[in-house]
Amino acid sequence: MLMKPGLLQSLPRLLLLMLVAGLFQARAASGHADLATIDPFNNRHALVIGNGAYRTSPLKNPVNDAADMAGALRSVGFKVTLGQNLDTRKMRLTIQQFVSTLPAGSAAFVFYAGHGVQHGGQNYLLPVDAVGQVTAPRDLDRTAVAVSDLLRDLEAAKPAITVLFLDACRDSPFSGVSGIESGLARAVPRAPKAGSQGQSSGGGRSNLEGVLISYSTAPNAVAADGTGRNSPFTTHLKRHIASPNTTLETILKSTRTGVTKDSQGAQTPWYESSINGDFFPAGNDQIPVEALIGMFLPDRDKNFIPNATYMMAWDPAIRSPIKWHHAGLKSDKDTTVETVSAKWTAPFSRSGDVIITVDGKPTHTILEKTRRPVRWKVTMLGARNGALVINFDNDVSSQEFDGFGSRPFLAEDKRCQTRFSTVYDVNLPGKIPAWLGENRSCGSAGCGYDYQLFTSREDKRRYGCR
Repeated sequence: MLMKPGLLQSLPRLLLLMLVAGLFQARAASGHADLATIDPFNNRHALVIGNGAYRTSPLKNPVNDAADMAGALRSVGFKVTLGQNLDTRKMRLTIQQFVSTLPAGSAAFVFYAGHGVQHGGQNYLLPVDAVGQVTAPRDLDRTAVAVSDLLRDLEAAKPAITVLFLDACRDSPFSGVSGIESGLARAVPRAPKAGSQGQSSGGGRSNLEGVLISYSTAPNAVAADGTGRNSPFTTHLKRHIASPNTTLETILKSTRTGVTKDSQGAQTPWYESSINGDFFPAGNDQIPVEALIGMFLPDRDKNFIPNATYMMAWDPAIRSPIKWHHAGLKSDKDTTVETVSAKWTAPFSRSGDVIITVDGKPTHTILEKTRRPVRWKVTMLGARNGALVINFDNDVSSQEFDGFGSRPFLAEDKRCQTRFSTVYDVNLPGKIPAWLGENRSCGSAGCGYDYQLFTSREDKRRYGCR
């Protein structure tokens, strides 16, 4: 986004917020988003259903499972739609309403606990009134919800990722109906209708990129309902789903370990995934330095103009782990900033913290038994020369950290000469050029480092650059 110097300062406050918000909403709505472009303003939605009050073969725990999973997902920021003991009409209506309000570019989670069966390689989730109405396999399409149809409806909403948790492998309530089997099969999507989007020449199946399906036990096996409040699968999933700094796949592996141990190997949860990258359901407060810097820099495109001043924007999407302490706009009056001798206006200022990593490890740790990682303070100071200025700093001096200058994407600018500072050219693939100013202060305890990220060449003069 090209901005003339001084233009940012003149934008009304509300317009500025709308401008930044629209940038990311447009990006997420531009098509089937990948993991890195989950809509940052409305990005986590979950549909949770627990069916246990069947006319015959009732189940004790699904309502509890659904209630507890809804609470766990809400606790980590999901907007949850909860349905319990739904009949066929209500279950289909609940799914329809959830899908119709699902924003493009979001993370869509569906958790189902209750009876589930399979027929002909297709999996079906059973509303509470389905038992007693099924006398032949053909009745399933009328009285049950096919998982493949649910997937197809979800994908039509263009979420960034789709995750199904199916705690639905209890004993079949249709033991006397030939052709209907207990347990769930590996998901096989149905071919879309002729002429519909997503149809391909290779068998006509939908493209299920960005989908993860988790089963409470292995394909074709039967899972326990549980003797306590929850099923074995939900017992472990609800605890691990709220673990910070933990990827979805790590959560599922930990869940599988717990269930397999508790069942002495009788039940082994299973999952299949076509998700690229890592998704952190409970958030992540650690990020590599190159990802942190890249998060603020606009993408370089065919309209890139060398030496122009660009507006820098932050991305609060799920790939951004920064927890901002406060948000909002400061006054338009000139503000003096300690590290800047000249006065400049700050249309808005935000400050957050994050653990910055280098080669997978935190840059600093507190020297104690726990070696707890040190958080960096990240401050968006405001506009100067038409661009935003970002500071990274902490109060830790360390002999274990000697700066970011050895990173492959940073190249020291030899034209800058000061005793306690260095300027690096930032060269991240696909991003506009920028500079990272490094300030050092050393003592007996080690050296402390503070950084400033900027895109305006005028800011380089403060570092003695020719």
